[in-house]
Amino acid sequence: MPHVSKLCRFVLLSTLVAAVTVFWAGCGSGSSSSGTRIRFVNASTNQPTVNVLIDSVNVTSNLANVGGSTAYLAVKSGARRIQIQDPNDLVFLIDTTPTISGDTTYIIRDREVGGVLPPPLILTDNNTAPTTGNFSVRAINLAPDLNAGADGFIVASTVSTLVGVTPTFAGLPYPPTTATYVSIAAGTGNWQAVFTQPGQPTMFDATPVPLTLIAGQIETVLLVEDAGGNKTVISLVDLQ
Repeated sequence: MPHVSKLCRFVLLSTLVAAVTVFWAGCGSGSSSSGTRIRFVNASTNQPTVNVLIDSVNVTSNLANVGGSTAYLAVKSGARRIQIQDPNDLVFLIDTTPTISGDTTYIIRDREVGGVLPPPLILTDNNTAPTTGNFSVRAINLAPDLNAGADGFIVASTVSTLVGVTPTFAGLPYPPTTATYVSIAAGTGNWQAVFTQPGQPTMFDATPVPLTLIAGQIETVLLVEDAGGNKTVISLVDLQ
């Protein structure tokens, strides 16, 4: 048998390890070395469930509407093909190729019309920790019936009336195109999210929802609606 020197064996082993590393680094849309993540929310009013595919790979099945959501999923940054599929007939309701970087929230919204869903709302999330002693929150109006807008309030749980209180988010539009974070001093005690008709602080659009918000936390609050027009407030933790 030919004699192989220690140096040759080392070179051969190093080459093999490098080749395997390159192979695994190039496989799978789910790998992420840059901290890029995406999560999905089904806020459609009458599409009960959906499947979600990234680059033709199913990443979640039967995601329920009225605010069903996934955790953040790691993806490669750049253009990713995202398909939203009806689990029953496997028809693709949405087929988009957005460019993903950083943390992203992909919201499936509105009613199905003619066998398709309207374009999704794709938001860039700011998960940089807020300044010391504060939490950050954003609110999004995803209720089609409230196309005249909605006011959103993030107030202490002890607040019993909104009369005279300035909305944290005034006139939230529908359909939304962006969502802005607001920084609030955490203080002590609990909080609640309340949505009302624009300029009408006694006309609640949905039952107020208690929130546990502490310094350093980031939260997204969604106002969603079912096919019957019933509205629900959903809270997503962006950064705990």
